[in-house]
Amino acid sequence: MKKTKYFASRRETPWDSTLRDNVQEFIRNEYLDDYYEKHPALSDSNEASLLNAFVPVCCPNCRSLRFTRKGFTSNGIQRYCCRDCGKRFNILTGTLLDNHKISISEWIGFCLNLFRHDIFSSTSANNKNSTTTTAY
Repeated sequence: MKKTKYFASRRETPWDSTLRDNVQEFIRNEYLDDYYEKHPALSDSNEASLLNAFVPVCCPNCRSLRFTRKGFTSNGIQRYCCRDCGKRFNILTGTLLDNHKISISEWIGFCLNLFRHDIFSSTSANNKNSTTTTAY
């Protein structure tokens, strides 16, 4: 039986743990440039300005209408504080994207692949993540 080596991340190349020559370094840099182009950091995307354009209707914890602005998250998303229950929240609290680590545009691309009935291996290769992450 053939033993296959699995990598911890699709960002890794087979020679990441060893010394690289100029060709390997070039390939790795091009690969990472492609990766970071498809997966920008949340702070680099315009996601915060999009989300800050929306104002919550009520506190997601107690449904109170009495809340105030209370600074920003590390990604630049407006944070709010409820005057009645004292809980802090933002526009994404209680939604599918609450505490997300990837950008909304990346989620949209992922969902489009799923709605097109692409197979998981194709979707994970396109998004440069593992097939178990895609299935999860």
